[in-house]
Amino acid sequence: MRNRQKGFTLLELLIVVAIIMILATFAVPYAVKQRIQANQASAVNDLRVLRDAMEAYRADHNRYPASFDRNTMGAFLSNPNMAVSPFTRRGYIFNISTAGRDTWHATAEPASPRSGGTRYYFVDESNLLRWNDGAAATATSEPIE
Repeated sequence: MRNRQKGFTLLELLIVVAIIMILATFAVPYAVKQRIQANQASAVNDLRVLRDAMEAYRADHNRYPASFDRNTMGAFLSNPNMAVSPFTRRGYIFNISTAGRDTWHATAEPASPRSGGTRYYFVDESNLLRWNDGAAATATSEPIE
């Protein structure tokens, strides 16, 4: 009678590891792509929040703020960390510029292609959100909405 040992052979373990590696080659790029898309959607939403805060300030004061800081914009933003320019959030760097009582603009650029992809965003007093792929978005870039 033959004495069999319990457990897996080395060949069986190597086959299981190879199958896991093959599955991982498909899953990892998909997960990275999903994270980039989520960061892009978050950047668009954050610019909408900034746009709405600027319009709320204008409705109350009949002008845009002379500066963008916690003292002037803190009451109009639910997240006080957004009331500082520049600020970084979910893979994007946001810059807000007020150029007088009637003009302002905000940009969102990826901190790195690995975290935010290659899409750049722009919004100004026209309230039209714009984007560009691979270079900074401006007032002449393609609109989102």
